Amino acid sequence: MDAVAVGQLVNLGSCFVGDQVSLWESLLPDEVLRLSEELARVDGLLVDPAFFAPFVPLFDPRMGRPSTPMETYLRLMFLKFRYRLGYESLCREVSDSIMWRRFCRIPLDGVVPHPTTLMKLTTRCGATAVGG
Repeated sequence: MDAVAVGQLVNLGSCFVGDQVSLWESLLPDEVLRLSEELARVDGLLVDPAFFAPFVPLFDPRMGRPSTPMETYLRLMFLKFRYRLGYESLCREVSDSIMWRRFCRIPLDGVVPHPTTLMKLTTRCGATAVGG
């Protein structure tokens, strides 16, 4: 799969439709929508499709029912690793944080993946692939 195709897969989890923000996000002040300096730096690195290429075969849409988008999963795993959270606490924190939702590309009116979904995806990817 080439970099353009990977980039198209990565963008499926975005909070945006095209270049437009969601209705809820358009109502919030800009200060609330900004990522922290650290998350903004990581976000800038995670837009490179080459980063996602090793995970594309593990998130093939032909493998079972639709699941959590690859980009969302990997961003969640970054937060889990960075802040040393368990799956349950990660999902709870992401549900409560506008900044973390935006970082993970989960719309404000979207559903955060269930902890067991993340556990199953980690089993599929291998704990060393996302554990650092």
